[in-house]
Amino acid sequence: MHFSMLWPGGREKALTLSYDDAVLQDIRLLEIMNANGIKGTFNLNSGYLGGKATLIREGHLVQHNKVAPEEIAEVYKGHEVAVHTVTHPNLVDLPDAQVLYEVLEDRKNLENLVGYPVRGMAYPSGRVDQRVVDLMKGTGIVFARGVDTTKNFAVPKKETWLNWRCSCHHWELEPLIDPFLHENGLKLLSVWGHAYEFDQRDDWEVIEDQLARLGGHEDVWYAANIDVFDYITAYNSLDVAVDGSSAYNRSSVSVWVRAKGKKYEIPAGGVVRF
Repeated sequence: MHFSMLWPGGREKALTLSYDDAVLQDIRLLEIMNANGIKGTFNLNSGYLGGKATLIREGHLVQHNKVAPEEIAEVYKGHEVAVHTVTHPNLVDLPDAQVLYEVLEDRKNLENLVGYPVRGMAYPSGRVDQRVVDLMKGTGIVFARGVDTTKNFAVPKKETWLNWRCSCHHWELEPLIDPFLHENGLKLLSVWGHAYEFDQRDDWEVIEDQLARLGGHEDVWYAANIDVFDYITAYNSLDVAVDGSSAYNRSSVSVWVRAKGKKYEIPAGGVVRF
C-alpha cells in the first residue's frame, strides 16, 4: 500500500518565510506577518547586533541598522532565530577553522539571547560549496538556506537540507501566489529576502498586500523553517510495515498522511493501520 505525506492537520499547503541580517526593518515586517498569522525564520549576525550602517542598493541609500542584542528575544518571539555567522563573511574563502568559528560562535551567541537551541542557518550572500556543506554536518546545524530559488513548491529532500533552495525571493513571489492558493497537490511555498529591500524599492505596500492574501487560510500550515525541517524529518522517520498496511511514528510530533484516499493522523509514538 502506498501513502503520501500531508502537512499538519491533513493540509496540502505550507508557507514559510526566511529573512536575513537582523535589520530594524524586520520589526515592521514582523508586524505584517503577525497580523496575518504567518511564521518565519530570521537569520542573524551576532557580531553586528545593535550596530548602525547604510547600504547603496540600486542607487538608493538604505538604512541597515541592526536590532539590539537585548531586544532579540522579544522582537523575534514566536518565530525562529537562526545562524547567519558572526560577521557575514564569504565562507567559501575561509579555512575550515574559521568557517566553524563563524557558525558555532554565532550559534552560541544567539542561543544565549533566545534561550533555545539554534539549529538553522542561512549562508552569508548564499556563498557555499561542498566543503562548506560538509563542515556544517558537525556543527549541529540541521538546515542551511542559500539564495538560489526553484520557482516551484517542491518539498526539500533529505540530501538537500544543508543547501536548501527556497521557492522564491520576495520580488519573485507574485506569480506563485495564485497557484499556491488554488491548485491541488502537496505544496511548500518558501520565501526569502531582506526586510531592508522594502525600503530599497519603496514597496512595503506590495509585501503587505501579498501576505494579507497568503495569510488566514485554514488549509495552509504556517511554519518557521525549523518546523518544516522537523515535520519532514518525522515523516521520513516513520517505520512502515512490509506491506504498507501500518506505520509507527517514532517522533515527538504527529504526522499526517493520505492512504486509500483518506487522511490519517499518526500521533507521536503511535501506530496506525490503514
